[in-house]
Amino acid sequence: MTEPGWVYALSNESMPGLIKIGFTSRSPSERLEEANAPNTFGPPTPYRIEFAKKVRNANQREKMIHRILSRDRVNMSREFFRVRLEVVRDVFDLMEGEEWNPEETETEFDVYIPTGADTVAEFLNKHIFPPSEDTAKTETVTLKKLTAVFAKWKAENCYPHGSIVDVREKIVKAYGSPKQGPTGGWTNFELRC
Repeated sequence: MTEPGWVYALSNESMPGLIKIGFTSRSPSERLEEANAPNTFGPPTPYRIEFAKKVRNANQREKMIHRILSRDRVNMSREFFRVRLEVVRDVFDLMEGEEWNPEETETEFDVYIPTGADTVAEFLNKHIFPPSEDTAKTETVTLKKLTAVFAKWKAENCYPHGSIVDVREKIVKAYGSPKQGPTGGWTNFELRC
């Protein structure tokens, strides 16, 4: 899954030398609050955020860090590593993204995940255009090509919502149904990749 979010490093004074490395699609503060919720088996002192970074593909980035630090992992089913904080910081510095700043308001750092309707609208605005003046050069847009371009664009932008069915419905509304047959498709708009 290409989920945008935060990759974070937590420490706890009751567990010296251990760093918890995870990801969340919520804010780091919300994740910290959840980690510090009172329960029977939690550590006796609260966790603290050492640093966090807002990135695309947060789940994949977390897994990458886990692989890099695999020799330092305490338990393969848990996200704790016996490693110096400076080493974790060096790994985080290799990732592109926006550093979490606890002094700034959380709303500035909330990850925007568009709705399906927003995703479809953005795709149509960026990729579908009226035909050029030279209609002889207008290429037939098949549903297969439209689907491939939409899927690639969604993956590149880490958008989990929106479907090709919705894209097709909007296009049919604006440009009519595609022509049928082996060379079927639309010729009354341009699909720009």
